[in-house]
Amino acid sequence: MNRYFENMVFSEYGINSNVDRNSFDFNFRKIQLIDSMVTSDTLKNSLLRYNALWYLINATDAKEEGKFFEEFSKMNTDKKHVEEVGKMSEATIKLTPGNTIPNVALVNTENVVKDLLSVIKAPTVIYFWSGQSPTHYKNIHNRSAELKSKYPEYDFLGINTDTHYKKWRQTIINSSYNPAQEFQIENMNDAEKKLLLKYINGAIILDKNGVILEGKTNMFNANFEELLLGFLNK
Repeated sequence: MNRYFENMVFSEYGINSNVDRNSFDFNFRKIQLIDSMVTSDTLKNSLLRYNALWYLINATDAKEEGKFFEEFSKMNTDKKHVEEVGKMSEATIKLTPGNTIPNVALVNTENVVKDLLSVIKAPTVIYFWSGQSPTHYKNIHNRSAELKSKYPEYDFLGINTDTHYKKWRQTIINSSYNPAQEFQIENMNDAEKKLLLKYINGAIILDKNGVILEGKTNMFNANFEELLLGFLNK
C-alpha cells in the first residue's frame, strides 16, 4: 500500500519530472495523501510512522525535518508512534550539516577510551563497519585507502560497531589496517541513539573541529569525491 501512495505522488509530478523521493516535498505530500485517504486509524498510523522514519533517516535539512515532524504529530493518533518519531527527529536533526558531531566514547587499539571529538585533528571522514560483514568491511577499507591516497588532506576513521574488543583488535592486526585510524564504539546503547547506527550505514564528513559538513552520505556514492573536493575548496 505504501507503494500505491508513492506512485500517486510520482503521478502528480508528471512522468518526465526528475523527482527526489527523499525530498521534503515528496514525503510531505505522501503523508498528506495517507492522512486524507486511509480510513483505518491503525493502518493510517502505521503508514505514517513508516514514512516519517524513512524521510527522517534520509533528510538533510533541520528546518524541514522539524516541520515534517510537527505535521506528522498532528496526523498520527498513536502516542507511541509520535514519541518514537519525535526521538528520531531529534537525533537526525543533530546529524545535519552545521551541527557538531555527537561526542560519543570510543576505544582505540590500545584499549584506551577516547572522546570522538578528541581524535578529530583534520577534515575527517568517519565510516562504520562490523566484523560480522567481512565483504563489506574489506570493501569499505579499500575504498578508504583509495580516497586517502587521492585526498590526503582528510583523515579517514574506521569505527567498529561490534562489542568484542579482542576480535576487533585481531581483525585490525590481521588486515594490516592503520591502528591510529581505527576505533571501536565504547557504549553501543549511547552511540546507537546519537548516531542512529541501526538505521544509517554510511559515512559522515566533518571539518577539523568536528562540525558536520555532510551527515548522511556513503563513500561509494557517485558524488562522494565531489563532496570532498567541494568542502576543501570552500
